[in-house]
Amino acid sequence: MKLYLVHRNDSVDYDEYESAIVIAESQEDAIQMLKTSLEEKYGEGQEWMWGNFDVTVKEVDLNEQKIILQMLSDPIDIDLLMYTCPVCHYRFFQNRAGNHS
Repeated sequence: MKLYLVHRNDSVDYDEYESAIVIAESQEDAIQMLKTSLEEKYGEGQEWMWGNFDVTVKEVDLNEQKIILQMLSDPIDIDLLMYTCPVCHYRFFQNRAGNHS
């Protein structure tokens, strides 16, 4: 098994995937796992959520010390967080104080 960093080549909008870290046998398997996961979560025809899989797949060398993924949160996103229920996919928002909407 190998570790892969998958990221989109185009711009990302709200409710779209930007990147993933995947353990798979090959680059092709990594992409197939993401496609299967997307279909299981959201049904068929949702490839746009991954930019129609126009992605770059890089194998991560585990013998080399490095940062694999580092994310900087936009200050606008800190006050209002969106959660998606993994069972029914209902979305709700929670502010920093913990109040739901």
